[in-house]
Parts: sequence; C-alpha cells; structure tokens
Amino acid sequence: MIKLPPLLIQPLVENAIRHGIANRLEGGNVLVRVKEAGGSFVFEIEDDGIGMTGEHIKELLEHDQIEARTDLQGGVGLRNIHKRLKYMQGTELSIESAAGTGTKVTIRLPGESA
Repeated sequence: MIKLPPLLIQPLVENAIRHGIANRLEGGNVLVRVKEAGGSFVFEIEDDGIGMTGEHIKELLEHDQIEARTDLQGGVGLRNIHKRLKYMQGTELSIESAAGTGTKVTIRLPGESA
C-alpha cells in the first residue's frame, strides 16, 4: 500500500507533454509505469521528446530563483516536486535525459504496511 502525495504524477506528465513531445513536429509518446520493487513503489514517466542536457536538469532542480527565460519555463514545478519529495518522503526525483532522445523521470516511494 502507498499514500501518494497529491499533485505528484500529473505535473510530471504535463511537463513531458508540454516540454518534451509538444516541441517536436511529429509529436511523440509519454509512458507512465508503476511497479513494486523491494518494498517500494517506482513511478516512471518517460517521453521520447526533445530531451534535456545535464546542465539544464541541474538548473531546473537547483536554482532558487528562475527568471522568465523560455528555456527554463516549467522548471518551478519540477523543483517544487523535487523539494516536496525530499522533505516529506526522504526521496528525490531521478531524471535521465539527453538532448534529442527524450526524458525519464523516476520516483521511488517506500511502501507502507497495511
């Protein structure tokens, strides 16, 4: 059993659509997976969109102030989710991405006894 924090998955899916596949002329795919592994629940949101560089990911997750730059819009949502997970659940977002190949965001949440 797991208690899923509100507004966790939806913004990640919206970001995958808005910032990943919507920027490709041919569109793309977003895949949402949930699996149980070793007493934890693993949530994966993966797209085959435009991807991001490691530097961009770092900026999205670490900057306290994000200016109104078009290349960083939407980052406040990711950073807030990252912070909430860190302080409330003791875990973090894991983001794998490369420019031109898409992005995969993974969250591992501990399961709870029923």
